[in-house]
Amino acid sequence: YWTNDFKPNYFSWHDFLQKDEIAIDAISDFITRGVIVINDAPSISNSLEELATRLGPIREVLFERIHNVSVDGHVYNIAHTSLELPPHNDFASYTWPPSVQALHMLVNDCEGGRSTIVDGYAVLRDLRNDYPEHFDILSNFAVPFREFDEENETYANEPMIRLNAEKEITGFRYSNQLMQMIDPKKKNVDAFYEAYHELCNRVNSEKYKSKFRLESGHILLVSAHRVLHGREEFKPDGKRHLQDAYYEMDNIENNLVLLKTSGNK
Repeated sequence: YWTNDFKPNYFSWHDFLQKDEIAIDAISDFITRGVIVINDAPSISNSLEELATRLGPIREVLFERIHNVSVDGHVYNIAHTSLELPPHNDFASYTWPPSVQALHMLVNDCEGGRSTIVDGYAVLRDLRNDYPEHFDILSNFAVPFREFDEENETYANEPMIRLNAEKEITGFRYSNQLMQMIDPKKKNVDAFYEAYHELCNRVNSEKYKSKFRLESGHILLVSAHRVLHGREEFKPDGKRHLQDAYYEMDNIENNLVLLKTSGNK
């Protein structure tokens, strides 16, 4: 697990796609730490399609296969403004949210707007140690999340923390933007909000935020059930265009096994 002194490792786009030994190193690091940056990628729209040979097929969502992020005054999503975007993960409104996200910076000519990432597992580990009762309620209390537009609707009612049979953390669902109103008469709602307040304070604490600038040709790859992403406010005095797409960790882990075994044939 890591906190604010963490810096992701960088891997060349060309080497990642063309050299199996580099792909093995990059994917292994990604699975272990939850984040890598691929640099020197083409600043060309839809280049994320080319990562399928290493990451597996793009995970389709209802809205767009590859999503464009730039300042647009006609949408409701805070990502399309120049305001600070707090740490979150995407599509908490899916029963199974995409487990990997790639954010490809095509152009970044604006001042400010550093990317922020948070190791959600580090936050939850510390919360579990300090306030086990908060951790327990967040692991069991179902929370509604919704994302929709004129044509599509996604809705999930799930706890924010996912555990396996051994009570190990296997997923973190966190999005203030998509979280919906909770029935005030629901059992344990007061305990939930007390725990949620503590969780929000930690997620937004400088203690956990790693910050760095994504330049043109950089692709930030995050393990989306673990790592939250966001950005600082920026001045919309130039062009800033980012594209993102989703993949699945199961496919990436499978590809790593194939890469390792193919070298032994």
